[in-house]
Amino acid sequence: MEEDTDQILIRAYARSRCERSFSELVHRHVDLVHSTALRVVRDASVAEDVTQRVFLELARNSVKLQDRSSLTGWLHDTSRNLAINTVRGERSHTTHEHPF
Repeated sequence: MEEDTDQILIRAYARSRCERSFSELVHRHVDLVHSTALRVVRDASVAEDVTQRVFLELARNSVKLQDRSSLTGWLHDTSRNLAINTVRGERSHTTHEHPF
């Protein structure tokens, strides 16, 4: 399984929900996803939450993503976008709680 490309792995997951394939994708890309999120949120536990959400999105969108030649760009962009949205949500929540 280690020699399989990301494309082969995502196709296996999209078509038959192969957990081994998905697990291998997570193993390969978790450091990229986590470090991208951490750069934005600057909090390790929040970055872990973002990382989990990114891989949930990967699972949800696996059918759409199975024809991509590379998942790395999608994972990076999704990590960054979810992290930015998380920071914005926290700022908004803080502003509403403490308006002055």
